[in-house]
This record gives sequence, structure tokens and C-alpha cells, in this order.
Amino acid sequence: MSMPSEEVFAAIAADRGLRLSPERLEAARAMHVRFRGELEQLRSVRLEFLPPYVEPETALRWIENGGRSE
Repeated sequence: MSMPSEEVFAAIAADRGLRLSPERLEAARAMHVRFRGELEQLRSVRLEFLPPYVEPETALRWIENGGRSE
């Protein structure tokens, strides 16, 4: 599993409109690195009992119908 570089992590923060000091950015990246394994473990759990994710086509149809599925 690869970890994002400092540059990539800064770009992700900037894309989300976050202006973090170098110290806070490094703290956020360190937390990400620390919990990445646990996050991957959670993502590997099968959740068949949940409904499927909304697909882009379904979302577009919902928007086009003024917030209705049908």
C-alpha cells in the first residue's frame, strides 16, 4: 500500500479548500499514515446488507428529475 507524498497530501488539502500550516499538514499526514492500515481493513469488510452505492447515472437521473428517483 503506497502512502501519499507530502506534495500529494498538500494538493489534496488545497483541493478541499484547506489552508494548513506546514506543521498541521505534517500532523494530518502522520495521522493518515498511522491509521491507513486500519482504514484498509475496514474497507475490506463486506457489507452485503447495505444497499448498493449510488452510481453516477442514477445520481444524474435524480438531479434531472428534480430530486426524485422516478
